[in-house]
Formats: sequence, structure tokens, C-alpha cells
Amino acid sequence: MKKTRFILIPTLVIILSFFGCREKAAQETGTVHPEMIRGVKTAVARLGKIDITYTAPGTVRAAIQSTLTSKVMGNVTRIRVREGDRVKKGEILLRIESKEISARIAQAKGALEAAKAALRNAEANYGRTSRLYSRGSATRFELDGATLQRDAARGRLKQAAGAVREALAMKGYALIRAPANGRITRRHVEVGDQAAPGRPLLDFIDSSHLQFETFVPESKLAALRIGLKVAVIVSALGNHKITGRIAEMEPASDPVSHSSKIKLDLKGARKALPGMYGKAFFPVGSRQVVLAPKEAVFTRGQLTAVYVLDKKKVLHFRLVRTGKEYNGRVEILSGLAGGERVAVSEIARIEDGMEITQ
Repeated sequence: MKKTRFILIPTLVIILSFFGCREKAAQETGTVHPEMIRGVKTAVARLGKIDITYTAPGTVRAAIQSTLTSKVMGNVTRIRVREGDRVKKGEILLRIESKEISARIAQAKGALEAAKAALRNAEANYGRTSRLYSRGSATRFELDGATLQRDAARGRLKQAAGAVREALAMKGYALIRAPANGRITRRHVEVGDQAAPGRPLLDFIDSSHLQFETFVPESKLAALRIGLKVAVIVSALGNHKITGRIAEMEPASDPVSHSSKIKLDLKGARKALPGMYGKAFFPVGSRQVVLAPKEAVFTRGQLTAVYVLDKKKVLHFRLVRTGKEYNGRVEILSGLAGGERVAVSEIARIEDGMEITQ
């Protein structure tokens, strides 16, 4: 004797049995008496616009990243910071001792004193010659010569004073100061090392001003502009959204990747650190969708559905396909039109065909 095998899909059988039993009962009695249900609240599924976003991975960067170098030659005599230290603007970080600078300052000051003496002598000579010329005891040529000497002495004094200021400025270059509030990320020298013009001494970042750096395809650039708000999520900080604004956009697209670098100024990212990974969500357009209240959408097995209310206040089971959630409403991709009313309470008590009563 052969055995007949039946392959059943559980969820489908339940649904078919449910509708079959109700239809059979209706046929036996000849009339349909919908069951009544109280206390069901309903809401309208509405058409709405949602933003279309492009997600771009990227990295948190310090807006100011600089390598501090020396402008003078000399030995490093003191380093007051270590890697990772926070510093304030103007704080002395490193000191360079240079005998050449001290010698130059002394030489410039000596030249200044000599220029002052020469000017005093030239002015005295001009005064005597001017008085003699007024009495007719000196010629015009002698007066012009005295005037020329006085003016030249004044010029040499200014030159000597400038040399002193330059030498003192060079002494200031021997003190390496923090350009802004920030953090030291690397030391390139130790005490006793020779500093020279252009040689790196310390790496510095301004950690108070962070940016998010990423790349966006050229096809999305038309929707972006400087100052546009962009949501950023830094993975290490959880799902908290940080507000960013587009600060810089490369004016040209890379011919290989067909994308452009974009930098976002970050606000409210105090716990973020340079180097952290994250994602930026760029608004690149909008589209119209049907949005239903989150409470109206439920699942039966592997199926997603809602109960739709018709004009006779009868509830009907309807399968839907859903998308993303937006502020308590669910995007309905298919199965529901804008303007239809759906049940948002007592979902567990509702059965297909029930009529709402007061």
C-alpha cells in the first residue's frame, strides 16, 4: 500500500485554514455576521517625504595638525612635554640654547650704541654749521654736508635698532611654544640633540577642533555645498549622532576613484579622538513614501501585516512589505496606500473581518 506524503508550509496552512473556516461557516448559515470588537484605535497611513542619504565611511582628524620645527641652530637644553600631553596656547614646550644668538644680540646692541653716538656727533656738527651759515661764516656747501651726515647717522641708527630687534627675535625662536590649545602627539628630539632650521622637533594637533574626513562619489557632489549639515556616527562612541557641517570640498574629482575628499567640522564630539573610524550620512535628495504608525505593523510567523479599516468599519488582514523606520513611523514599500486607515491598538485581539463598534 502506497503512502501519500504531504508537504505543508505551516504559516500558509494557518492562514488558509483561518479564511476557509470562516467562509465555510458563512456558507452553512447563508449569512455573514461579522464579529464586533471594542476599544480599537486607528490612525491614517500618510504620504510623506523622506531624505535620501548616502553613507560614506571616514576618519576623525584634527583640523590643525602641524610639525613644530626650529628656526635657529643650537642644542636642545630642555623639553617640557611628553607624547600625549595637553598644552595651552603660548606654553613653552622646548628650549634651544645657542651661543651664536647671544653673540649676535651683543653685537647688535654694540652697533646700536655706536650709531647713537655717531648721530649725536652729526647733530652737533649740523647745529654748529647751521649757526655759522646764518652769520655768513659757513658756505652752503658746508651746510649741505653737515645735513647729509646728520641724515645718514639717523638712518644708521634705525638700521642698528632693527638689527637688535632681529637678534632678540632670534632669541625668541629658541623657545618653541604651542601655537594653540592642543596635544603633543610625537617627540622627534631629546635633550642634547642638535636643532637646526627645518628639523622637526614636535608633532602637535589642535584636539579642540576636530573634523571628519571622507570621500564622496562625483555623482553625489551636486547635492552638496559648503555649510550643509551632515549627521556623523563615530563607531567607538556608539550610535550617538554628531552634527557636522561641510567645511571643505575638493574642487576636482579624482580620475581614478571618481570621488572627492570632503571635510566636515564636528560639534559635540568631545570624546572623539583623531584616528577614530565612523560614517557620515549625506542628504542627497528626497522621495515620497507611505508611512504607517509603528504600532500598526505586526508579524505572523514570517509575514508582516497590518489591519486596514474599510468604510464600513470592518478590519481586514493585509500583507505589507516594510522599509526603514522614521520617528515612530514605518515606511511601507507595498501593500498599503496613503490615506488608508489602520488599527494601532488591540492588535492581538483583532481577527480578519471584525467590525469596530463603540
